[in-house]
Amino acid sequence: MATERESGATEWLSRLRPDLQPLARQVRALIRRSAPGAAEAIDRATASISYVYETRFCTLQAADAGIEIVFDAGALLPDPEGLLIRSDERSRVLEFRSEADLATPAVSALVEAAALRARDPGASYSR
Repeated sequence: MATERESGATEWLSRLRPDLQPLARQVRALIRRSAPGAAEAIDRATASISYVYETRFCTLQAADAGIEIVFDAGALLPDPEGLLIRSDERSRVLEFRSEADLATPAVSALVEAAALRARDPGASYSR
């Protein structure tokens, strides 16, 4: 029997363009591995999935060219490989256009850092 989280995510995935669905599944799996125990909330209004500990730390969404993770406090994350794209003063976007974009360890490290910040907002992080 599917959990409510699984059925909501399955519904979200099914609404994506068919060519984006495999990549979205892989990015979702990466987030869930990198942030174990994070709550997953489906937002039908914005067609996205938010990930939450004490606070929301990232959102998974489709874009014209692929799949994106939007980090709510992305400006505070260490990004030595320069993978993040400025979204606004605080948020940063990580774009995925193909499975190859998931291969770098820096991708998991960014999700882990964002999750850690959400679990412990008062912690200090080096950039």
